[in-house]
Amino acid sequence: MKLKLTLPALVLILSVFAAGSAAFGSDLFNGTIEGADCVINQLNCAKDINDPHLAMERDFVLVTGDGKYFFMPNLRRIYKELAYKKQVRIKGTLKGKAIVVEKLEVLTHGDFFCSWDQVAEMKAMNKR
Repeated sequence: MKLKLTLPALVLILSVFAAGSAAFGSDLFNGTIEGADCVINQLNCAKDINDPHLAMERDFVLVTGDGKYFFMPNLRRIYKELAYKKQVRIKGTLKGKAIVVEKLEVLTHGDFFCSWDQVAEMKAMNKR
């Protein structure tokens, strides 16, 4: 018995597979950490980490190479601030306009180094 797939059936099968695989795994996102007000409203654009306008930013976003931006709600402000205007790689799960961050790596001297790790933080919190 031969199985004959039509194009709509094949598209349906592939979309179900893609949705299922995204739910079970993390993705990698590359870009820079920028101020949310600066990216969204062009307000309070700090030039670097030493610029006093940085304190006025309410939150920070990851801006990818294609110009899209994503909030990182589970990442504490200090880690976002320290990575401000730097190239980063984030492992996490996309939830609409937000990434649930599992790991933040910052490009330093040509290599990515881990700046924050969710698993390590959870282990540290449980030891208290």
